[in-house]
Amino acid sequence: MNITITGNLGSGKSSVAKILKEKGFEIVSTGNIFRQLAMEKGLSVEEFNKQVNEAASKGDRSVDKMIDDMTTKIGEERDMVVFDSRLAWSTRRPPSSTATTSKRRARPSVCTTSGTA
Repeated sequence: MNITITGNLGSGKSSVAKILKEKGFEIVSTGNIFRQLAMEKGLSVEEFNKQVNEAASKGDRSVDKMIDDMTTKIGEERDMVVFDSRLAWSTRRPPSSTATTSKRRARPSVCTTSGTA
């Protein structure tokens, strides 16, 4: 079984992932993948993020696809993986029950999958 945890910054994704790590799950952070890609290109995360956002504004979503492809491959090849990501969150509006307000944080959203494709 693999698990994907998505949510806004500060919603508790990493905290949930740490608990699952204690239960034997491997943690894969899309943020860490993004930082690794920036380092491979010799850029700071901020510089790389700016480049990615500029490209995305012109319809180039190649970095998102690269990260999606990497996580898909990991999910197909491995079991007991927790994917910690906020990227999936940006493609849809969070449910109203988890909306961020100034007084409380949104809760992470969890999706599980089992087996390989």
